[in-house]
Amino acid sequence: ITHASALGTTAAGATVSSGATLMLDGVLAVGDETLTLNGTGVSAAGALQCRNGANSWAGAITLGAAASTGSVTAGNTFTLNGGFTLAANTLTVSGAGNTLIGTTGISGTGGLTKTAAGTLTITAASSLSGATLVSGGTVVLKDSGDLTATSSLTLSPGTTLTLDNTGAANNNNRLNNAAAVSLSAGTLSMLGVAGGASDEVIGAVTLAAGQSVLNNTPGGGGTSSVTAASLTRTAGTTVGFT
Repeated sequence: ITHASALGTTAAGATVSSGATLMLDGVLAVGDETLTLNGTGVSAAGALQCRNGANSWAGAITLGAAASTGSVTAGNTFTLNGGFTLAANTLTVSGAGNTLIGTTGISGTGGLTKTAAGTLTITAASSLSGATLVSGGTVVLKDSGDLTATSSLTLSPGTTLTLDNTGAANNNNRLNNAAAVSLSAGTLSMLGVAGGASDEVIGAVTLAAGQSVLNNTPGGGGTSSVTAASLTRTAGTTVGFT
């Protein structure tokens, strides 16, 4: 669509069936229209896509099946403020561009997967209880953003998860303290608040493959720490502390 009201009034909502794609092309701000997503879209490029421009969708999004969304063009940001209800389905966020999940977060027993080179920033509290897999790009938890119920966290080679306390909130509980963390040449990074203390407790960490990085950067005049329940190293793996 190339107009924010192209789908008509927001009262009826919209559904994207399996194999189909709803693409926003232009600088569009779609209102409070509910949306149901099914599947990964045309050529598995996403059932809901931001193609060109800084597009946004304000309505609540429900997954009728495992589904994907994202910004396909590098440099663009797709803002999704209505939240995601997963049920038991997995949400995949993909694309070379960036995606922001703000205002309302992600709920349900399903999981979250991040693919491709773009950055996913979550600034709203999320209660999803399935597994979180970062297989491409970067995931940033900032402001009120957290994954305190996720069952596990896996970082694939070259990926990053950032706990960012430089924004509107210094949140010392962004990850589930009991969730197993698997690093395969991935980076787990903490950015601390200026002039204060940022301290995160995480679950048992396993170095599964390659050379991973645990980065801890205090804010100016502040302190920060990341405390893991344990650290297990698979033979041949290494970790750098920075």
